[in-house]
Amino acid sequence: MTIYVILGLIVLFFSFKIAWSFHYRSTLKRIFKDQLMNDKEILIKGVTYKIHYLSCSKNTQVRVNSYLFIELMSPKQQKPQLIPVNLKSPTMVITSPIVTKLRMVINENEERFFSYQEKVYDSYIIPFDKLSLFKEFLI
Repeated sequence: MTIYVILGLIVLFFSFKIAWSFHYRSTLKRIFKDQLMNDKEILIKGVTYKIHYLSCSKNTQVRVNSYLFIELMSPKQQKPQLIPVNLKSPTMVITSPIVTKLRMVINENEERFFSYQEKVYDSYIIPFDKLSLFKEFLI
């Protein structure tokens, strides 16, 4: 009996994850209908951006440690989650809409907040609910 409950929870988890990724892709296609090349790339003003999706929990803070790593800091987690991504190549990182703060590490002792309109290295980090505003800003 417990094995069926565990299998059911696993199936439910993955179906929920697939539904959210489908929702992200369909919204992205609706907003960037002229610029979208495929699910992984978008062409804006002659620059091809790779698209990465980050699913975050409530009140998660996104911190850019370097051009190689993004750190997700949640109040419930004791250790932050490191996401490998190359921000030196043109990339659009789309996070969940409930991200509270976007921060960037300047050096060991200094951090600063940034908005979704600022370039981080050669990339953009955008909360999902700001996609339409970002399109208006960029185009």
